[in-house]
Amino acid sequence: MIVGSANAVNLTDGIDSLAGTTSIFCFVFLAILAGDGLSKIFIAAISGFLIFNWPKAKIIMGDIGALGLGAAIGASFYVYKLDWYLPLIGIIFVLETFSVILQIFWIRVLKKRLFLLAPFHHHLEKKGWQKKTILIFFNFIAILALILALYIAKMKG
Repeated sequence: MIVGSANAVNLTDGIDSLAGTTSIFCFVFLAILAGDGLSKIFIAAISGFLIFNWPKAKIIMGDIGALGLGAAIGASFYVYKLDWYLPLIGIIFVLETFSVILQIFWIRVLKKRLFLLAPFHHHLEKKGWQKKTILIFFNFIAILALILALYIAKMKG
């Protein structure tokens, strides 16, 4: 789970602020449900990073930052036994990873591309979407996933 979330966040880190903003929603969920201080520290740290990384990026997260952030997300969800919520909260990470898997399958088996470029956010860029539009669209989906996960957690009691 930790390796998977680390790689999924790393695949998502291709547009300024995308991995950071979508990661914040994971830590917000943990801060609300687990009430731990570590999640609040991650929220503050990522928020500070995003101040300098809002498009156009002045500081780049890179593979080391994205892998570490993803590993922290996976480990946190595992430690608090909330791991079943991670695919929902991290729906953007799941979709981005799935787009890469589909692209590789399509190329190897069907000998053609499914997307212009994978992960999916790069496909949208190639289709002419602005980076800010992609960022807003993906974060809207992430917010809906956060609301749904909080609702499900509340219903479970």
